[in-house]
Amino acid sequence: MAEEQLHVLHVTKRMPSATGGDAVVVSELRRAQHAAGMTTSVLTSRCRDIDDAPGLHRTGLPLQQHQIDVISLRRIVSLLLTAVHAWFLVRRTRPDVVHVHTVDLGAAIAPACLLLGVPRVITLHGTSIGNAYFSPAKQRLEALLLRLGGYAEIMTVDPTTLPALREAGATAAKAVLNAVPLDQPSRLDAEAAAPGGEAAPLLFVGRLERVKGVDVLLDALALLAAGGRRPRLDVVGEGSEREALVAQAARLGIAEQVRFLGRLDQPAVAELRRSASALVLPSRYEGLALVLLEAWASELPVVTSDAGAVPEVCRDGVDALVVPVDDAAALAGALERHLDDPAAAAQRARTARRTAQERHSYPALATALEDIYADARAASGSSALVVNSLAQVLATAAMAASGALFWFLCARLYPAHDVGLATALISASSVVSLASLAGFHTTFLRYLPGSAHRSRYLDTGFLVSAVTGVVLSIGLVLVLPEVAPELSRLRTDWTAAAAFVLVTVATSVNTLTDAAFMALRAAKYNLLFDGVLQSAGRLLGVALLASGGYLGIFSASGAGTLLATAASVVVLVRRFAYRPRGRIDISVLTHVRAYAAGNHLAFVVNLVPTLAIPVLALHQLGATQAAHLSMAFTVSNVFFGAAYAITAATFAEASYAEQPLAQVLRRSARVLAVVVVPATLIMVVFAGPLLSVFGPGYADGASTALVVFGLSTPLVAAYDLATVVLRSRQRSLPHVVVQSVYCVTVVGCIVAWRGAGPVGTAAAWATGTAVGLVAALIAVARTPRAEVPDTNNTPDTTNTADSTASTDGADSRIPATPPPSVSVVQGAP
Repeated sequence: MAEEQLHVLHVTKRMPSATGGDAVVVSELRRAQHAAGMTTSVLTSRCRDIDDAPGLHRTGLPLQQHQIDVISLRRIVSLLLTAVHAWFLVRRTRPDVVHVHTVDLGAAIAPACLLLGVPRVITLHGTSIGNAYFSPAKQRLEALLLRLGGYAEIMTVDPTTLPALREAGATAAKAVLNAVPLDQPSRLDAEAAAPGGEAAPLLFVGRLERVKGVDVLLDALALLAAGGRRPRLDVVGEGSEREALVAQAARLGIAEQVRFLGRLDQPAVAELRRSASALVLPSRYEGLALVLLEAWASELPVVTSDAGAVPEVCRDGVDALVVPVDDAAALAGALERHLDDPAAAAQRARTARRTAQERHSYPALATALEDIYADARAASGSSALVVNSLAQVLATAAMAASGALFWFLCARLYPAHDVGLATALISASSVVSLASLAGFHTTFLRYLPGSAHRSRYLDTGFLVSAVTGVVLSIGLVLVLPEVAPELSRLRTDWTAAAAFVLVTVATSVNTLTDAAFMALRAAKYNLLFDGVLQSAGRLLGVALLASGGYLGIFSASGAGTLLATAASVVVLVRRFAYRPRGRIDISVLTHVRAYAAGNHLAFVVNLVPTLAIPVLALHQLGATQAAHLSMAFTVSNVFFGAAYAITAATFAEASYAEQPLAQVLRRSARVLAVVVVPATLIMVVFAGPLLSVFGPGYADGASTALVVFGLSTPLVAAYDLATVVLRSRQRSLPHVVVQSVYCVTVVGCIVAWRGAGPVGTAAAWATGTAVGLVAALIAVARTPRAEVPDTNNTPDTTNTADSTASTDGADSRIPATPPPSVSVVQGAP
């Protein structure tokens, strides 16, 4: 059977006939890759100067060529449209790897690639990082986009930029030099220039922008003219500086020497190279200019500034004449040297041609990139942490948004009395569902990765949780009306009781399927089923069941959960070879009982502060202040949930044991920093506006509390990350002790500082988190490392029916996420 072709999607701002070295590089590289047996396509700007070609996809708003590099509102909107278009394009074409050639388009396509699990590499044809020509703000922005891009490989055509790139965080950046077609006709020096070399014009090819330094070249020509030398110059290209350059030439008295030819196609430029005296590159900044390599391949002498990669590639006096950047006098001297000695210029050109043939061929570049693509695809699992985190953060955001809309509709469609009862009933169901997990949500994260017996683990977890949920929810149905008589219908109406039990069990199972998708690197399904399907089901149900009273609200909420649970199980069966057998596997239960029990105990202890804060606030502060605090805590829990999403994904990745735990933690810390720092700033700076959404009194009553919660966000993230280490080392007792320290500190401080109002409760949360973090760090330091569990060998391995279970190709490289139902639980195991 023939080997499947590698499909590469190139992402670039320009393609021919738009002017730019990156356009030519991508075009020529595609030709070489096709010759090597790959298939390619291109995502590029919607620019009218770009020619149509097979496999070319235009994106964004229509732009003029000079607008492509300009940061403007139109360009920003264009990038946002590109992000949407990229999702459909990548999903439809399913490239094996995406090769990005420009940072901003790379940032736009990143979310689609992350969610769909497609690895990306980037070639920097030029970078502002570490270059004093560009503003510090531009350098920081580019560095941030590179860090957020999640690239498997970062390549630069300019080796001199490597130290700055590594200092900016791209520690594994490597230099991969540009190539040039080697079939360029050789220029015949003797025929191309008259004696003295002045009959043949000098040649500039590039964009007419300040960075290209054409103004310096015109100044140099003026200096030569003042000394009696008047070489002609052909300027090929367009740009925003054209009118200014034409005026400059006229002002300097050299207008008759200079021809501005505009943009020309490649054959016309090749013809100019054959008749030129030398190519002049006076750039203030370059990566590795493609026109320089084309001149070398054409045996055309080169006079260039020492911008970018030139000092690494060119040898002054050997294969080019090299002058300092922005030095018109030095450039004039080099041009005079070139014109005075045509024989030496021809020798430099012959040497340069040999260099181009030896070091800059496209077939060699295509082969080198194929190896880089293979490494990127092999390492694509290492990006699972980012994908898991992103998917769960998005799922959490979607659930939060739909939850707010759900309760808004409830407030409009139902009496306040029914809304209050429904809130109590949903909270009770949620508590029972969490208590029913029996530690299997953590067990799935720990044992499913790499297991050959996934169906047995899934069956056992689902059934243990379901049976526990049935028992606990029936007990609550019998007891709850005694505590809250207004809910007595649960005991008198068997359909209401059955609905309560069914929804509670479904919530438990849905939490476990979320954990399973996380463990299987398929968190996109959590986003799809929890963030979209469950949200839609809840919102539709609340409208359809408007006459059902508080049970209508509860049923609407439960309908979304039932839909998400059913869809999740179907996908596990169809896409992940889950084979339900409907029985609890005693060997699995025996194998994981200690780990599951310890983590479940830690989980329950961890829940106490989250559940206690509303109760204690109501008791100590009164209904009004408790309401204010509740909204502040609700807002902060959205951001805490994002941190938990990342650390839960970290735990799942650590369980694969494909990389050292320290490496996984470092990557997690970087991702956390990207999320936590903005989250903290948002809560601190915008506390008032965020709370004013709930009403005018909330901002006055709890803004300071929200600021305190916001300042505790880094502590929450660090605490969660420390508990990942304890769980990864399978040390249940230290984990329980740490959670107990955290729990006792938070609850104790709330009681002790009850006179401080909502701020005191928020401070208690922050203090408890800080103390818990210290305890966790001590436990990590004193806890020896444990071996990764052998998930393929349970005590009983006689049944191998699911030993061939595997994920489909697309899903196996996509990570998973924390269950939304517990995403607000700090340090949840």
